[in-house]
Amino acid sequence: ENLKLNIFRKNKEYLAEFKDGVTTKPLKQIGDAKKANGTSVTFLPSKKIFTTTVFDINILKKRIKELAYLNKSIQIILEDKREEKVKRSEYKFEGGIAEFVIDFDKNKEKLKSETGENLFTKPIYISGSKNDIQLEVALVWNAGYQEQIVTFTNNIPQKDGGTHLVGFRNALTRTINKYVVDNSILKKEKISVTGDDVREGLTAIISVKVKDPKFSSQTKEKLVSSEVRPVVEGIVNEKLEVWFDQNNKITKALVNKISQAALARELARKARESVRRKSALDISSLPGKLADCQTKDKDKAELFIVEGDSAGGSAKQARNREFQAVLPLRGKILNTYVDSKNNGSSKLDPAEAKKVYAKMLSSNEIITLINAIGTGFDDFSLEKLRYGKIIIMTDADVDGSHIRTLLLTFFNNEPFNELIKNGKIYIAQPPLYKIKVGKKISYIKNDEDLFDITIDTAKDNIKFFSEENEKVTEENFDEIVKYCRRFDSRIKNLGKDFDKELVEALTVVGSFYKDKKDFLIRDDSNGKKKDGAIQAAAEYLNRFGNNAENNLWTGSFKENSFILEKKYYEETIIKKLSLDFLDTKHVEELSQLGDMLKVFRKNCHMINSANEKIDIYSPIDFLKKIIEEGKKSISIQRFKGLGEMNPEELWETTLNPENNTLLKVNYSGNDVDNETTNPGDRDREIFKILMGEDVVPRKDFINKNAINVNNLDI
Repeated sequence: ENLKLNIFRKNKEYLAEFKDGVTTKPLKQIGDAKKANGTSVTFLPSKKIFTTTVFDINILKKRIKELAYLNKSIQIILEDKREEKVKRSEYKFEGGIAEFVIDFDKNKEKLKSETGENLFTKPIYISGSKNDIQLEVALVWNAGYQEQIVTFTNNIPQKDGGTHLVGFRNALTRTINKYVVDNSILKKEKISVTGDDVREGLTAIISVKVKDPKFSSQTKEKLVSSEVRPVVEGIVNEKLEVWFDQNNKITKALVNKISQAALARELARKARESVRRKSALDISSLPGKLADCQTKDKDKAELFIVEGDSAGGSAKQARNREFQAVLPLRGKILNTYVDSKNNGSSKLDPAEAKKVYAKMLSSNEIITLINAIGTGFDDFSLEKLRYGKIIIMTDADVDGSHIRTLLLTFFNNEPFNELIKNGKIYIAQPPLYKIKVGKKISYIKNDEDLFDITIDTAKDNIKFFSEENEKVTEENFDEIVKYCRRFDSRIKNLGKDFDKELVEALTVVGSFYKDKKDFLIRDDSNGKKKDGAIQAAAEYLNRFGNNAENNLWTGSFKENSFILEKKYYEETIIKKLSLDFLDTKHVEELSQLGDMLKVFRKNCHMINSANEKIDIYSPIDFLKKIIEEGKKSISIQRFKGLGEMNPEELWETTLNPENNTLLKVNYSGNDVDNETTNPGDRDREIFKILMGEDVVPRKDFINKNAINVNNLDI
């Protein structure tokens, strides 16, 4: 109804009065005021406008306390004189919003350190100003999961936040993310921290003082002044980085909480995906990419799993629609192996089963495969299997082998390993080459068969002669080829530690005896046998090519090593092989091969179909030249994928049951020592080594078995 203003400014007191919105006493000076400075407001609410004019003391207390927090060190007194006994409350906070945030967070469960102490005994306090914008921020984290951020502009609260809140959130997320990345936290999990992770359990007060602020409405519930965001963002980012550096112990514990929030979010996401994917398994209709067969007799039905739409197209055209179905899968499927002592063996415990199932169901291609075979997943049953044979038909190359391995890894997992145990999984043998010799066409599955055909073709076109100009018989020729191949493979597998050419020379001249302990007679005190061996090796190598007289190898044994030296222009080429080579696993086979390859200790030659004489210098040279001769009469087409074969070729070579070759996938029997009771335990251990997450056993396995690898395709 009325409003009275007493204004104290510049040592003067002024008065103005209003009634029902009308000025009754204009502003005028009424006296001096040497000490007072400010404004006294006395008013009575109008009953014509307000439905209630009774003040709620609790609302007033809350707001005045809030103002005292926002304006530290200022005392505000609230007196209620409506009753005979005056109620008086005084508010003054030296800590300002730093005390405010502690009061705000007091009923929350405190965030503890590893020793059980409260992590935040005092809040993080940030203040600064730029471009006439003043900022104060106080924040703490608790053990809860909810964020509480209260924002103020010029002491006015904004329940909808605004540009000051956006700037704060951006700076907070960026600063903590930088700390996580710089310290390689969550690197192994490959998870990024989000703003929601950072603000989990956060309580914060943000207060800005801005000249002429702009709000989204008259209620001032959201600040929209664009100049505020970069100021808040810059100050918070700078000050928070400094605080983290100065409080490393608290920061590590805080980031650990945030990391746990990120991991929990990721697990929740995977759980949601798992539920959605499991619901996809309940769909009764078959996958759209499946070209199903017509027969209802599942024992006669065959499912071919092929890689890619290209191969799928050829297979769909080539198949017998009566009993053959084709399912193309896109690319390399997920490695579904999960480390578990029971994986692929007996029933999994619930926790391990959840890991295995979640990993399998994270792939759309796996869901497609499960739907196609029809056994179900949680309710797996062989009775529901739709095909008598499930045939993996991948390309005959490295990628095809990898995809085949990934599919076998999937079928090794419980419960799908029942398909292996019951003999339902097969591997097709598609050709790698199409060979044409004259008018005869053949399809070859691998490089081994291609080599055999090439050699057989060469035999018909060449004559091989030893040094004595004696023609080598076909039987002896085949033996020589066999040992040359073994020798070539062993030389290639020597690795970088040994000189291959020197090892070859010593082997062929017979320096390696069957019993490696007697190699060159270790008690050869005067070294004559060793010198003789290396000199024979030098003579052997000097037969290669057209060596000038002053450009020949010379051999010697010194410093416990075989050494070959040769001048090449102004430089000296040196080949060296330590006697320690005797202790390697290579020597035993090389000692046998040396006797078999003695025909190459002297010059050999062959006569080709054009009656040309071709000199042969070594076992490897022999292989190279007969392959060259064999390929002259052969037309070779390499299939890069099944999609390159026309439907007729694919049917004749791979799909036709009368011609094709299928490998049945079985678990091996018990271990030799009979300590293992479950067939396939050894196979599952190999799966764990090669497909599991632990790198060290896989590396050890590869290093141990590398010596046994032939024709490695990489």
